[in-house]
Amino acid sequence: MDAPEGREPAGTPLVVSDPRQVGAYVLLRRLGHGGMGVVYLGRSPRGRLVAVKVIRPEVARDPEFRARFRR
Repeated sequence: MDAPEGREPAGTPLVVSDPRQVGAYVLLRRLGHGGMGVVYLGRSPRGRLVAVKVIRPEVARDPEFRARFRR
């Protein structure tokens, strides 16, 4: 991952249970986590750094939550 010289990259390392890829995005590090899920630092197929939010399955099953998230 590209971090300025002498600086640590954002976030913390992935843990064993973290996915390594979500869709086309390769996950590099954890940026944060909370009640809804985990946010990762990812890399797009074109090399752009992006934030990828992975929602916990029990939250994602809620139709009302999915409708709000889409908006």
